[in-house]
Amino acid sequence: RADTGRRPREGDFLAALDSLTRFSRAFAIGRPEALRLRGLFCLDRGQTRLGRSLLSRSVKEARALRMPVEQGLALQGLAQAARGRRRDEHRREARQLLRRTGAFGVLHALDPERFAEP
Repeated sequence: RADTGRRPREGDFLAALDSLTRFSRAFAIGRPEALRLRGLFCLDRGQTRLGRSLLSRSVKEARALRMPVEQGLALQGLAQAARGRRRDEHRREARQLLRRTGAFGVLHALDPERFAEP
């Protein structure tokens, strides 16, 4: 599909997310990302408690599967939902994980606002 500059329709996003969720049932490697994206979707819809819960599960799954980039991205998502000290803690931990993997610079270049230095 050609890039029209518009946000994808919610239905398209949910269909893709459902496909990723089915994939993650067969292949655990997809589980952290499926949980993270569903958590971010919930946050966007105002379902803060559910969003945080899904993002926390994403962090735990990524940690258990030894997937530090996915863990860092999920922590960054948790930072979006947090306030004050918790927000800073999640961001700091995410930056540390992403730096160790070499991914922080790439992510910062792609999205400088979201992956800003403190």
